[in-house]
Amino acid sequence: MKIVVVLLTVLTLSAHAQTEDDLLRSLSRAERKLNEVWNEKLTPAEREELRPDERKWVLWKDTLPLEQEEQAVWARVDFLNKFVQGHPH
Repeated sequence: MKIVVVLLTVLTLSAHAQTEDDLLRSLSRAERKLNEVWNEKLTPAEREELRPDERKWVLWKDTLPLEQEEQAVWARVDFLNKFVQGHPH
C-alpha cells in the first residue's frame, strides 16, 4: 500500500513539474513575442503613449499565478498588435 501511495505521489509531482515546465516555456515564448511587438512594431511615440499603462500592467502581471501570467502576456501581445493596427505609421 505504501509503495502505491509513494508511486502515485511521485507521478503526480512529475506531472506537475512537466506542466510547470511547459508553462514556463510558453511564458518565455509569450514574453519574447511581447518584447518583439514592443520594440519592433511600436513607434517611439506609441511606446511613450503606452508606457504608463505598461508599467501598471507589468506590476499587475507579476502578481498572477504562472498560468494566468502566461495568459496575460499573450493577451497583452494581442492588445499591442491591435493597438498597432489602429495607429497607421
